[in-house]
Amino acid sequence: MQTFKTELQKQREERDMKIYLDFEEMRSVPGSSKTEVARHLMSKYGLYSIGTIYTIHKRVAARLKLEGKA
Repeated sequence: MQTFKTELQKQREERDMKIYLDFEEMRSVPGSSKTEVARHLMSKYGLYSIGTIYTIHKRVAARLKLEGKA
């Protein structure tokens, strides 16, 4: 069955995927801090809460797991 999404939902999913991939790439560097990576991503993507980064990461990870891509 086809999922119907608004343009805003599509844009948000694309942004969230970019945040997830950036987070994973930066965390793969030995010794990097999750908090500092999240702070960097907050400024890069214009977000105002560190919890938002973690929520986005968790949501994308769950979606990828559901799709069998993680």
